[in-house]
Amino acid sequence: MTIITARMSMTERDSRPEGRKLLRMRDLTSEYGLAPATIYRWIGEGTFPLPVNLGSNTVAWHREEIEAWRQSRPRANIRVRPTKSSDARKRGAAA
Repeated sequence: MTIITARMSMTERDSRPEGRKLLRMRDLTSEYGLAPATIYRWIGEGTFPLPVNLGSNTVAWHREEIEAWRQSRPRANIRVRPTKSSDARKRGAAA
């Protein structure tokens, strides 16, 4: 007897009616742009939600916990500096 198993895509897991949606590592890396090493480092530091064990070598995260974590993160305060080419244009226009 042959048993065939298929990985569920993120969309299939999200459409499950039984409640909480789970994200696997590949979902976190593609959807949030995080590297696995960064995720595990943050878990070790206590700054990232803990995963749920699904099997001996399988973990996932509750989407609600990841979204709450994401919302709690401070936004970047990025100042836009003029580039050298825009400085040169301003000087050229003033002359």
